[in-house]
Parts: sequence; C-alpha cells; structure tokens
Amino acid sequence: MNVRDGARMAFTATTVLLCTMIFLSCTKSDNRLSSKNYSDTEKIKIIKEKIEVKSPIEWTEFELFDVNGDARSIPGPSSKDYKIVIKVHPDFIAEWTKNKQGWITPTQLGNDWKYNILNKEQLSAISNVNYTTYYKEDSGCKYTLWINNERGIVIIRYSQE
Repeated sequence: MNVRDGARMAFTATTVLLCTMIFLSCTKSDNRLSSKNYSDTEKIKIIKEKIEVKSPIEWTEFELFDVNGDARSIPGPSSKDYKIVIKVHPDFIAEWTKNKQGWITPTQLGNDWKYNILNKEQLSAISNVNYTTYYKEDSGCKYTLWINNERGIVIIRYSQE
C-alpha cells in the first residue's frame, strides 16, 4: 500500500465516523409511548409506573408523550400529554374519584384520540354510556378524568406545559 492509498483510507474512515456521529446526534428521540407495542401485562406495569393507580386494572390502553421521557434527551422544560383508558371492576371505581368531588364539571367526553388507542371491542365498552367528568387545572397542569360507574371505565387526560 502506498501513501496515497493510506491517506484515502484514512479520509474515508474519518468521513464515515463523522457522518455516523452527525446522524446519531440528529436522530430524534421518540418521546411517545403507545400501548400498541406491549402485552397486557406490560401495559399495566407501564401505567403503574406513570400514574398513581387506585385499584386493580383489568385492561388499559394509552398514548403517553413526555418530552423528557427518553434517557438520551437533555433535561429541560417538561411537557407531557398522557391519554389513558383504564377498565376496572365497577366495585373499585369509587377509589378513582376519592377527594375529587370539587372537580366535577359539565365537560363532555369528546376527545377523538380514544379512537387511535382502542380496538373496536374496547370502543364498544366505553361508547354510548354516561360519564361524570372531573377537571382540575393548576400550575400549567390540566387533569381531566371521565368516570363511568356502571362499566368501570376510567379515562384520563393529563397535560403539563
């Protein structure tokens, strides 16, 4: 190998290394977590890590966005948007509304996001029923809870800016 070939190989290796570094630094980390990628057991475990669970869960579906949710991200201002549907036994539904009587509001359940995270059977279980809505806004956080007592449905929308 002559000097010219060695220089060409060094240049190529350096170029590949730089391109790889640039690619990795520019890759957008995924801060969105969808329940569609997990088993039922894993879904429940994830929800228990993200929110305070008030009772045993039969099933859950969710889409969780957390700007600081990726270990590779640089800590900074928080921004969260949690969309969660939980099915519990109706006997446990009161656990989810303890200390929230002052939050009751006439806000309707009209968020189309639930169609993106639920299958047809789950949509059927939560559709065409009445909900009591609980809403609280405090220090840049919005918390909405829709509860159906008869079917044991808990729908949560939590956002933080």
